[in-house]
Amino acid sequence: MYTYVEAFKNLDANAMRPLVTGTARELFEASELFEGRAPKIEIGKVRNEASDGTPDEVVEEMAEEMTRQLEQQLLDPYRKMYSQTEVVSGGYVGDEFHFQLRKPALEIPEIPDVELNFSSPPSPTDTFFKMRKENGAWLIYEYAYAH
Repeated sequence: MYTYVEAFKNLDANAMRPLVTGTARELFEASELFEGRAPKIEIGKVRNEASDGTPDEVVEEMAEEMTRQLEQQLLDPYRKMYSQTEVVSGGYVGDEFHFQLRKPALEIPEIPDVELNFSSPPSPTDTFFKMRKENGAWLIYEYAYAH
């Protein structure tokens, strides 16, 4: 568990990858953060309401570039959030080991001229992990976020 927690806090995919199996591995492989990339930001359709006659294609390209820049600006706050992860609980349940990690709330930087809207406010997040021994090694086979 401690090896995984340290790798998790450092977003070290190479250290975490051998410690996960099954559905946990599938979820892990799908995450951008563990590959050192910022989480994807999705924006709705960009409307060209400018009176300057800028073509819609140019407005769309500008929106894509702004999205890439925002993703990069959010990468450091995400790394900081993960680095502050704490072990909340842990213990044996039969022949398995279960533990819970808590990430603090994401601190969103001020970005001039950008209004960020979240479907839910960035708040502390708990993640529950289940480990079991496979071929002599403790592996995480399942994890879930608290709702």
